[in-house]
Amino acid sequence: MRLKGKSVVITGATGGIGSETAKVFKSNGAKLALLGRDKNKLDELQTDLGTDENTLYIEYEARNEKSVSEALAKTADKFGSLDAVIANAGTEGVIQPLTDYTLEDFNYTIEINAIGVWLLMKYATPVMTSQKSG
Repeated sequence: MRLKGKSVVITGATGGIGSETAKVFKSNGAKLALLGRDKNKLDELQTDLGTDENTLYIEYEARNEKSVSEALAKTADKFGSLDAVIANAGTEGVIQPLTDYTLEDFNYTIEINAIGVWLLMKYATPVMTSQKSG
């Protein structure tokens, strides 16, 4: 129970790595905010992990600043702290030859994989700094 009472945000929680990480952290006593963009997959994860006072399921979009800031605020409000962030959300993008990629395809991938992580850190850092831990 090394994580007992620690509040952890996991983005991309509905994917394989995210959901397995959530299971391990939950079994070790963490308070979890599980973020994903697909409501149906979040519902499936909730069915799998259960509902309790130490688990939040939050639909969000990694590349949307308001969505990210609201998810982190909701987590800090619910648990009173933010101890760790696992920036797991990501995409491989459109699977096709490089020469067939459009700028929109490439931008979508960059927005999720780079900007999404940056937004998460942008809004997690002030919370962790103010509590002098995390």
